[in-house]
Amino acid sequence: RQQEALDAADRAWELADSNYRKAQVFALRSRVASQYGRYDDSIALIKEAQSISASVYHQAQHAYALLLSGRGQEALALLRELDEAENPEIMNELAFTLAEVGEDLDQAETLARRAAAEGETGTKLNTLGYVLYKRGLFGEAEKYLRLAYEMMNRSDAFHAYSLGLVLDAKGDKQGAVALWREALTKHPSVHTRARIEASLAKQTASLQ
Repeated sequence: RQQEALDAADRAWELADSNYRKAQVFALRSRVASQYGRYDDSIALIKEAQSISASVYHQAQHAYALLLSGRGQEALALLRELDEAENPEIMNELAFTLAEVGEDLDQAETLARRAAAEGETGTKLNTLGYVLYKRGLFGEAEKYLRLAYEMMNRSDAFHAYSLGLVLDAKGDKQGAVALWREALTKHPSVHTRARIEASLAKQTASLQ
């Protein structure tokens, strides 16, 4: 699947007829690199995109690559350079990053709710549920995480993983394990797969 994605990016590059399109191809290559755990490559590629065509979305993608590589504070710094007030996608990215870093969860919840109020999507509802999970509000978190997973037709591995975390926290260990096993069938990224497998190993051992 990685080679298929790279081949698609190569074809897109051949068709790119403007700097904007070339920047989009670099951004696509960056996403592919992140999906397969090549974070240094991902960061370098999205920087190429930014050098061709500056965009708040490229900067947000740069921040996400930094987050995946374990550089959460750098990711936050990049996102905080952006004016999230008029952009629900940036609000959502900042909320998720704050939750991942475990910093200022009050602000993370406020941003996640504002982003979702601008138009509910599976991604935004998952972020809100994930933030609420991080705050220990498991009942409300489960509501939003279930909505997010169903909205994405139960196809997103990270959404399944997040919902499993809440079930685990509420004491439904078997439900969590079932969801994490389901998540592994949804073509998770290298980063998400590692988290799922770690949670499964820990929970499976406790159930024995």
